[in-house]
Amino acid sequence: MPEKVLISGGSGFIASFVIDRILKTTNWQIVLVCKSESKYGKIRLADVNAANNPRVRFIRADISSGVPNVSCVDYILHMGAESHVDVSISEPEKHIRSNVIGTYKMLEYARTLPNLKKFLMFSTDEVYGSAKPGETFTEWSRYNSGNPYAATKAAAEELSLAWENTYKVPVVITHSMNVFGERQQPTSVIPRFIKKILDGEKTSGVTIMLVDTQMDHGPKLRNIQFLISNDETFESLEKKMAEVGSKLLLETIPGFLNGSIKPQEQDHELATYTKMISKEDGYFDIETPPSSEKLDRMIRAFYPWPNVWTRWMGKVVKFYPENKMQIEGKNIVSKEEFLRGYPDFPIK
Repeated sequence: MPEKVLISGGSGFIASFVIDRILKTTNWQIVLVCKSESKYGKIRLADVNAANNPRVRFIRADISSGVPNVSCVDYILHMGAESHVDVSISEPEKHIRSNVIGTYKMLEYARTLPNLKKFLMFSTDEVYGSAKPGETFTEWSRYNSGNPYAATKAAAEELSLAWENTYKVPVVITHSMNVFGERQQPTSVIPRFIKKILDGEKTSGVTIMLVDTQMDHGPKLRNIQFLISNDETFESLEKKMAEVGSKLLLETIPGFLNGSIKPQEQDHELATYTKMISKEDGYFDIETPPSSEKLDRMIRAFYPWPNVWTRWMGKVVKFYPENKMQIEGKNIVSKEEFLRGYPDFPIK
């Protein structure tokens, strides 16, 4: 009889990769407990062939109010959580209810399952706070939560450990760092970086803003623009924005506190949106390749993920910044060296 796994937060970004892996490598039955049916959640589940799949059962429920009574569960992957730091600052109770009370309800449900093999609690490295230069954390480093989101995840971890020690719930805790990849919500910062390079934009910027209950919606405090160079990659742009943003934040806080910097409402009519990025976005048909200018933008935008690639002579060929290429099964080499080895390759 196939084993059964119950996944809370089953329509989430990280969950979609777990579901994809389970469907492809096991014969397990999957029960997804989802608080809501968002547009992006539906796209993710369809993308991993979980929608209308006879092996997948959907239950819509808010785990903070109680976990549906599903019997014969072998594994629990507790991934359901409120995860936005900015929202946790303006609405901490929402995060306490979901992340602390929700975890308590999941642990109590786990106690009713006599044959449960593992309870995986997905947490975050945010519980440790910011690392100083050269500092590394271990599993038992001291917690130093810097925001309500991190505090609720730390509390959820402590509950999980207590339920393991007291009730022998077989708990395993993971600490994930920032993650990105295909099926990521397009309002996330990484898809926006990629879109800027793909569109050939020449400027980008960083804005310091006050948070409210909506995503990227609060009033602005300060903004700074900078040029996107012709050799900018997603990786380099991300690093540049982090450096510029941290410096701007330190310059903004004193002025905001003494009243010299006043909040300014955004013009929400000017808001733009990108799309969810997938591995297929990096693909092009070798018979109809993009122009050299567009190919250059794709290579820079999709590095280091998902990379630009095509199929030629039955093999995957990848393109990298600085005129480097790689054919499936071989090392990365310069374009010049690649073309010496494969003179019939159609893109020169």
